[in-house]
Amino acid sequence: MRCAYLIWIGLALAGLGCGRYEVGPFIGAVREGNVSETRRLLKLGADPEGRAGINNWTPLMHAVHKNQTGTARALIEAGAKLDVQGAHNETALMMAAGYGQEEMVRLLLKAGADATHKEVHGLTALDLAATGVFDIDKITLTHCQTGAVKALLDHSPDLTVNEKAWGNVGRRVKSLAGCEDVVRLVEERRASLGARL
Repeated sequence: MRCAYLIWIGLALAGLGCGRYEVGPFIGAVREGNVSETRRLLKLGADPEGRAGINNWTPLMHAVHKNQTGTARALIEAGAKLDVQGAHNETALMMAAGYGQEEMVRLLLKAGADATHKEVHGLTALDLAATGVFDIDKITLTHCQTGAVKALLDHSPDLTVNEKAWGNVGRRVKSLAGCEDVVRLVEERRASLGARL
């Protein structure tokens, strides 16, 4: 049985190329943070909306995935749409928030990204920043992402954390992880909005 399991894992990894996939020179430049090459390829006609890779992400999503604010800025300047959705209705802002990328979150918000958009489970960028994400490439459930949370709270005074995400597990995990600032910021916002309702 163990041999069959190992063979299955081997076949699965071979099918995925062990995490390797072709994205082409444009997405490659975006993911590497090569701003000059990204701009050059955009001038030559590279599509700022062209989806690529195993997740079929936009170039902006690839920039966020690799935390490349320089190439994200170049894409935004070239007219990349900010709120294009991935397979689970996630946006580039939601990815940046979930990864705790404060600078990227601020860049996207300043450019006009929608902080109120919800993914398939009803979560917003603030929910993902406050609670963290369980992503194959980055697990941030126990990370204190205070900067990303603060950026979203500052930008959207009426935005609060989803009770389902925060009340069930999120608050406890953040407390256990020592993220007192995140807990305080979220609870202050929830209390403030509760008083106004």
